[in-house]
Amino acid sequence: MSEASDTETNPPDSEKSGAPVEPETVPDEAVGVDLEGESGLEADVDGDLDEESKDAEDGQEDVPEEIRYEAAVGASTEGIATNNALRALSRAARSFLLYEPRNQAIRNFLAEYRESMSATLAAHGPMELNIRPFEMTRAGEIVYVERDRERSLAFRLFRDGVRRINIQPDVAWEELLRLLEILSIRYTGIRQSEDDIVTLLWKAGFKHIGIAAVEGFVPEEEHPETVGSELIPASKRRRKRSKSVVNIEAPVDFDTPLPVFEGTKTPEWVEVPAERLQAIVSEVSSHHLPVTAVNLVRRLLMVVADLTDPTSIDDVLPIIGEVRDFLLSEGQLEHLTELVRVVEACRSLDEERIDAELSRCSDTRALRRILKSVGKASETVPPELLELLQMIPSDHLNHLMDLLVEERASAPRRLTRMLIEHFVRETWDPSSVFERMHREESGVVVDILRATSRALPDRVFGEAVMLAEHKALDVQMEVLWVMGRADDEKMVESTLLQMLGSEYTEVRVRVLDFLTDFGTQQVFGPVQDMVKSRAIRGLSDRESQAAGTVMATVDPEKAKPVLMEWIRPPGMFKRWVEMPGARSLQRTALYGLSDLPGKEIDKVIRWLSERCAEDVYKVCMRTLVHRRKVGINNE
Repeated sequence: MSEASDTETNPPDSEKSGAPVEPETVPDEAVGVDLEGESGLEADVDGDLDEESKDAEDGQEDVPEEIRYEAAVGASTEGIATNNALRALSRAARSFLLYEPRNQAIRNFLAEYRESMSATLAAHGPMELNIRPFEMTRAGEIVYVERDRERSLAFRLFRDGVRRINIQPDVAWEELLRLLEILSIRYTGIRQSEDDIVTLLWKAGFKHIGIAAVEGFVPEEEHPETVGSELIPASKRRRKRSKSVVNIEAPVDFDTPLPVFEGTKTPEWVEVPAERLQAIVSEVSSHHLPVTAVNLVRRLLMVVADLTDPTSIDDVLPIIGEVRDFLLSEGQLEHLTELVRVVEACRSLDEERIDAELSRCSDTRALRRILKSVGKASETVPPELLELLQMIPSDHLNHLMDLLVEERASAPRRLTRMLIEHFVRETWDPSSVFERMHREESGVVVDILRATSRALPDRVFGEAVMLAEHKALDVQMEVLWVMGRADDEKMVESTLLQMLGSEYTEVRVRVLDFLTDFGTQQVFGPVQDMVKSRAIRGLSDRESQAAGTVMATVDPEKAKPVLMEWIRPPGMFKRWVEMPGARSLQRTALYGLSDLPGKEIDKVIRWLSERCAEDVYKVCMRTLVHRRKVGINNE
């Protein structure tokens, strides 16, 4: 049995008891007939629906049962449009039984659902639906009907306790998509331990989709089959199920109907003002519970402030904690901020204890829940979150760094970096942040370094220099990111030359790229020594290219003879016997000489191409073609 988030005041007896569930009926005034003609009218409707269903089945014989349309109903333009939208929703939800999520058919169903729902909402305003066991109505008109329990969207909603759904015209596509996701879960996972529809709809936190629900329950066997049912044709078996009566034994503690009293009284019609009805409806809306909870805390604190009332802060603090945990668990950031605002306004009642209670709204556990409730695509920190944290007296930076240690998801970590960047600007002494940064693992070091470098670039530069020899690749790459934004060119160049000794090829290549753009003649010697020392162990093609380019860029005159000597070394022995590391030196020289003028360079490259290995020969040919195409030696 699942608990619904809201409870109707007077649900029909058939909704609560184990008695057979019958569709609700429209008042006599709405249909214009007396009760005596009601059964005949229902028979006509059922007959028409059976004929329509039969015609629809004849037209969809080759379509799998899971994605067949329900019967087309609706007499008015509004009813027809609503029926089309609901059939598209139901069909898209059931399609996941048949197709993989990435199938093109799924995309087509989603496009149809989006188009029909948007058009209906734009043309006819809010979609207010009343849910019956096998039907949905809008303003008294039947806009959806499906008698097959396995296919019926109305039955699944009604079974889980949903009685009304209200979709506003300004609903976002993300909310419509989330609604579809919830309904598809109940189609594809009904025998698993997932939440019921009411719970899933409540957890979704919709802003433009409201529900009203009563307590519902699901029997252990949702699809009881009679003996020999597999011998009945599918079409007849569906019609038989749609007309059958289901008897389910309600749990002992279920809200059963009132007992039958001996005395009777004729009911009298009482007109209820429209505004009163609207107020009652809003009370059972899924959006109203957080507001009610915060208002409860507000009123309780007012009672505590009343000197004539014996209620104390000890009586209210547990309730504040329960409301806080409820809002955190549901990701209600806006209402959580309002709760903090209400409690913070009453700090004078007991500053120490209220501050301790407020701090629990921003500890590591609370921050984790809040950040996970924020959309993954969010590129900025929600203003409500900043307002909430600024109202709470707590060490936010430590909590945020604790969260970086524990959290692995990319979206919460990105928001955590943004919050660290915000609060580190406001701290008078960020040294504690840097001290902790040096003690943490590489992933946390990278995030803290990135966040603080945006807020305190001058202060972080010195910390980045100290991390230049860190053993982790991601930390060294982040240090290079900081170096690329620093203004102290001399210190940057010195640090980059130090990082040429890194054990990671990616780091050395990145350093060489930096030196190509910003290096001076002083880097020529260290780069030359680095190439010679690593040539024996072997340089990658990308590293050889970067090193040769640096040497030719920072000091072309010195680079030319050195690079030519690496191609054609002096002495017959070195020319005819391949020395260790010769190929790496030759590739580096070819890349460096690529854009240096001189016909003697072409001769040296051709000389090498006649006696080198195949991989070096390809580089020779590319270099000669490049020089001829660019016209390096043209006067």
